[in-house]
Amino acid sequence: MPTALATPEPSATPAGVTPTPSATPDTSAAPSDPSATVSPEPANDPDDGVATDPSLPEPSAEPGSEVATAPMTLTSWGTTDSAFEAAAVIDGVVDEGTCTMTLTRRDVTRAVSGPSARSATSSSCAQGLSIPLEDLTSGGWSLAVRFASDSITGVTATQEVRVP
Repeated sequence: MPTALATPEPSATPAGVTPTPSATPDTSAAPSDPSATVSPEPANDPDDGVATDPSLPEPSAEPGSEVATAPMTLTSWGTTDSAFEAAAVIDGVVDEGTCTMTLTRRDVTRAVSGPSARSATSSSCAQGLSIPLEDLTSGGWSLAVRFASDSITGVTATQEVRVP
């Protein structure tokens, strides 16, 4: 035979106790004039039981002025019979942009740029990143690859390399 389940009744307020709300809205600060200026956001008071998130920055009026940065990794570098070449990847960024390989030795800088290539999960830099050996002196150079698009920039850590 099935049994019925009883739903407990909410407990009554004990005699002599008056419930009070935990927070009451403050309407005295509300402007009566709709053209009145808005006051700054209140600071987060951990004792009031209400979390206040900080404002997000307003987008810049100039496109491209707030560009995110992403970490890049050099994936290969070295010399062929006629050139020094490098490649890099930006994991998690799928964007079209320009890649620039820079080799620096003392006060000499050689740079070359090429387009990035997108895959399903990353952007890579390799196409066009080749400097003829005749433009480089043999010895140690500092290598870095940069990526730039309208919304993302990145640069690899500098790698010390040898040119034969």
